Amino acid sequence: MIQNERQYAVTKQKLAMLAECLAEAEQNPNPDLPEVIRQGDLNGIRFLMAELEAEIAEYEKLRDGQVSSLPLSSVLEELPSALTRARIARGWTHHDLAKALGTTEQQVQKDEKGGYAKASLARLRRVAEVLGMHLEGEARLEGRVAEGAISR
Repeated sequence: MIQNERQYAVTKQKLAMLAECLAEAEQNPNPDLPEVIRQGDLNGIRFLMAELEAEIAEYEKLRDGQVSSLPLSSVLEELPSALTRARIARGWTHHDLAKALGTTEQQVQKDEKGGYAKASLARLRRVAEVLGMHLEGEARLEGRVAEGAISR
């Protein structure tokens, strides 16, 4: 996931390099490679390009304010990336979030890079609040449910 403008620029450069490699490989095939290997190489490059294009498109939509909702199939697993996406969608840099939280830019960078793994629940709540995120949903109980249990 692209988290800032620097990573965005680097990802665009990587995509351009892959596009050049693909064009070169398609125009000047290596006669020493079996066709099945050559096609596998080309497909690998295309796959990487598609992944980078998807990351770029997601970042641009977030950055340009085109995203108003971030679906989470698992709140606990996906909340860290949702917080980062919310920061980008708000148009904030690490510095902006740090200022709103009353902490340092380095702390915000560290939190995001580590996937908020060391952040307390209170801190996660505070970050979500500052970013204007409203989380809602349900906690499903999996496995055996006692007879007569109430289900909503």
